[in-house]
This record gives sequence, C-alpha cells and structure tokens, in this order.
Amino acid sequence: MLLIQLMYPKLATRTFQVFRCQDIKHVGLVLDQDFSFKCWEGAHMFYATIALIAVFVYLIGVPLFTFVVLYCNRHRLHTAAIEQRFGDL
Repeated sequence: MLLIQLMYPKLATRTFQVFRCQDIKHVGLVLDQDFSFKCWEGAHMFYATIALIAVFVYLIGVPLFTFVVLYCNRHRLHTAAIEQRFGDL
C-alpha cells in the first residue's frame, strides 16, 4: 500500500499529460509532450482511452478504496489488530 501511495503523484501527473493538447496553426491539435501525435486520432485515441481507464481505476479508485476501508473500521481504528493491519492508511 505504501508503494501505491508513493507512486500516486507521479502516475497522476503522467496520466493527465495524455490529455494536454496544443492547437498549432495549420497543423491542428497536437500532443503537448510530442508534436508528432495528433490529438484524438490514431495512437493518441488508444492512449487516451487507457489513461481514462487509469483515472477511474487508479486515481479515483485508490483514494475511494482507502476511504471505504477506513470508514468501515472507523469505530475500531485504535484497536491493536486494526492499527497493525491498516496503520499506514
């Protein structure tokens, strides 16, 4: 769990970079990180779909899972067994 929480900021940044497009005259929308990719066409559409899934599964899912686990155990958080199991949350 600690590894997932440490990787969270970097993966969030990388995920949202897929959606950063720039409008260039006479070319159209291109990816901000690599101008050879046109936004919402071809390979970018594939990567954007994967990034959208990652937003829901990882960027929303991990904090939601953490909240649900802590909320379900909210009355027992100070017991030794729960603190040992979920202490790093």
